[in-house]
Amino acid sequence: MASESLKTNFHSLLDELVVILAALTLRKKYFSESIDTPPFHRHLASTSITLPPIGENGLYYVKADTLVGKLQAGFFVANLKKENLHTIIYHHGSAERPFEFGRLGRNTFTNIFLSKNATINANLIAICAPFHDSTLETYEENIGRLSNLTAMVAVSVKLINLIVQYFGETQKTKVAVAGISLGGFVANLHRTYYNTADVYIPMLAGAALDDVFLNGEFRKLTDESALARASVLTERLNFEKEFTRIETRNIFPLLARYDRIVLYERQRQCYIGYQVKVLNKGHITGALSFNTLREHILQTIETCL
Repeated sequence: MASESLKTNFHSLLDELVVILAALTLRKKYFSESIDTPPFHRHLASTSITLPPIGENGLYYVKADTLVGKLQAGFFVANLKKENLHTIIYHHGSAERPFEFGRLGRNTFTNIFLSKNATINANLIAICAPFHDSTLETYEENIGRLSNLTAMVAVSVKLINLIVQYFGETQKTKVAVAGISLGGFVANLHRTYYNTADVYIPMLAGAALDDVFLNGEFRKLTDESALARASVLTERLNFEKEFTRIETRNIFPLLARYDRIVLYERQRQCYIGYQVKVLNKGHITGALSFNTLREHILQTIETCL
């Protein structure tokens, strides 16, 4: 019992420590400038992207017209082969640098899919959300307005939808949409509003995005003025009602029991009736469990596609 308690404390305390350190260097707290934003469905309806021709492996950039102006996003294509029967679209977590491929880069895609331990017979697509293709400072400068975050998420969802259509309809492959943390919420939003992929694999995420800022450790990074209007954050960021209306049995979530950033007990409520893989980890240690995350993704694809 004592050993289990120590393990719990280690995983949870690491989450808390990482957020405390982030708070010390954060230039601008989340939503310190404004929490005024249209709901997700209006952002999605107003976001326009043109998908470039996909002909080879490499980086692709797109410009999106959104309710907050033009935003740049992108995607990275790897392992593109005509004989591949499957396509995996993966979305990164918050403040990752998905186009940094060096050993020290903050890039879960590389560690999950491109490591020497990975043998994956699928087209691999890594999404890069707006504000994530340059410096951490760029991301931090834009999180002061909730509308920037909701527009960012909408761009990712629309970009994923275009790529799902391309590989699913044009290339005739089966498509899985996976994501971690922020990316898991994006995957769930895509399923909520489009549901055009064959399977969804959200990891360390649910449909109560508001809870991350109101009750998880990110509360320490959220401005007091926003916390004082908690009902607005819930109204704009929580999409559980819409999410639970989707009855397709095509979702295979993964959560971490000791997660202090994306709280397990809260997000587990979003998946009532679905089997959830649970790691005895925290958010940070769960996100660093690359072999386990890869195994979950590949087993899901092997079983369901």
